[in-house]
Amino acid sequence: ESGEGRSAHAGQATVFGHKRRVEEVRYWSEEEHSLFLVGVQRFGARNYRALSQFIKTRTPTQVRTHLEKYLHKLQVRKPSTCSEKNL
Repeated sequence: ESGEGRSAHAGQATVFGHKRRVEEVRYWSEEEHSLFLVGVQRFGARNYRALSQFIKTRTPTQVRTHLEKYLHKLQVRKPSTCSEKNL
């Protein structure tokens, strides 16, 4: 395929005049994550739409998924500090 008729923009591709969502694996940049943390303080953790608009490069669904992974990561780290008390 030569890719003619396609152009990618922020998670969407235009295929012969029709917008289609493009699934791509993309990690959050440090800047996006920093904006995420500031946004959580400002708008609350569950306000995905406001966080998405604040970050500008992520959809509400991507924000929700990032929050879930971030909270999981924090939970995984917590037990290690608790087990150190028992040493």
